[in-house]
Amino acid sequence: AIVSRISMFIFSVGLGLGQGFQPVCSFNYGAGKFGRVRRAFRATLRITVALLALFSIFVYLSAPLLVRFFRDDPEVVAIGVQALRYACLVMWCQPFAVLTNMTLQSCGKALPASFLALLRSGLYFLPVLLVLNRLVGITGIEVAQPISDCLTAITSIPFVLYFFRHLPEES
Repeated sequence: AIVSRISMFIFSVGLGLGQGFQPVCSFNYGAGKFGRVRRAFRATLRITVALLALFSIFVYLSAPLLVRFFRDDPEVVAIGVQALRYACLVMWCQPFAVLTNMTLQSCGKALPASFLALLRSGLYFLPVLLVLNRLVGITGIEVAQPISDCLTAITSIPFVLYFFRHLPEES
């Protein structure tokens, strides 16, 4: 729970930037300003990846202090620090999935957006959690969400490439 709260705090930064991107995306998409949609996506992606990477580095280095702030049990701190560091290693890849999802939502592509939304916390996470828990125990639980995040980001790449390849050029 401690790791998920700290990770969610970082994830919320990316989510907020993505939510700021959505009206820009939908307005320009509706207005036929497809070049602006492309530029806004790339700019938001760069900024979000950079910010999440910086926050992740800070949290990675501060992990013992942050976990201890919530609970000063040595066993909880040891497990929490390891899990938090695993999460930090892949935090930078979350914006690929989030921005792809928000782009598709903003442009009226509900079905692929809904599918991508299901991946991170359901379609990938649950099987990864169950399999890795059985194979490697507590470490499997610690890495399940980061692996799910990576798989979701990788899966989102063909969706966003397809979307932008089929987006008309501005007239």
